Amino acid sequence: MTVTQSTTQVKAKERAAFWQDVACQTYVRVQCELINNHNFSAQVAQTDIGSLKFTDHRCSIPMQYKRLAQGFREDSCSDFQLMLLESGTAHVTQQGRQAVLSSGDMVLYEAAHPFALDFTTPHKSLNFKIPHHLLSSRLSQASDLTAITLKGNTAIGQIAAAAIRHSHRLQELPTSAAQNRAGSALLDMLTTAMDMELSRQQEVPTRHQHILATIKHYMVANLDDAEMNIERIARTHNVTSRTINRLFALDGTTAIRWLWQQRLNASHKALCEGRFKQVTDAALNCGFSDFSHFSRSFKKAFGVCPHTLIQR
Repeated sequence: MTVTQSTTQVKAKERAAFWQDVACQTYVRVQCELINNHNFSAQVAQTDIGSLKFTDHRCSIPMQYKRLAQGFREDSCSDFQLMLLESGTAHVTQQGRQAVLSSGDMVLYEAAHPFALDFTTPHKSLNFKIPHHLLSSRLSQASDLTAITLKGNTAIGQIAAAAIRHSHRLQELPTSAAQNRAGSALLDMLTTAMDMELSRQQEVPTRHQHILATIKHYMVANLDDAEMNIERIARTHNVTSRTINRLFALDGTTAIRWLWQQRLNASHKALCEGRFKQVTDAALNCGFSDFSHFSRSFKKAFGVCPHTLIQR
């Protein structure tokens, strides 16, 4: 059985709040941010296939979804989401990685960790909500695959995408037992595709990958250096600033954005672990010198002000 929810069911001024509730009920507790409200319409159709939940998701405008710290207090969901982007463009950020998707690409992310899902255009996606234990029992390194682009133009990617596009037909099977068996077989096939991608990611690094890993290690080891910039990093590693920008672009980000995220993550971890009694000390230790900018960015990234972690 397929259940469809659409913004056409409510008045235009109520659609943003309605869609916020739909997203949280269908997927996981998130914050929705509409880029604009002009001609906003959205729809999601959900079909249960055994233990898997399949959704056909459509939206007429760019949209951002963020799983922040308060989401973990409101639900304890740890399910994985496997998304096939059918149209539009999107960025998925989690665990310090960012996947950049175009039409036909796939990505995995999980509710157990903060994430940001940024659709930069009107879009359509097909999604599988997979219970954590079902995926991790088949793929123990599943968390290592989150926020990595699974390209749809590879042989295994094309097979996986085709299976996802036709998976809603499994509800037509005559019995729930048959649906469960078919859903399990489908998950096995999708897991194989993800496992092959993981193996590709873990191949012997190329020279550029080795340089990028070395630069990232240097940046993390010197987070407290507020004066660190691209030029200094380039001189230290005997490469050009343009090379650094190109290396990080292959990761779907920029050097400064990546460094900023590492600093925010490090400050959040330090405050959660109680290693500092003053927010300013944590900020300075992670390379921040503008404390008001730090506080705003921290709250935007984690959904809480840094001083609330001190109070806890």
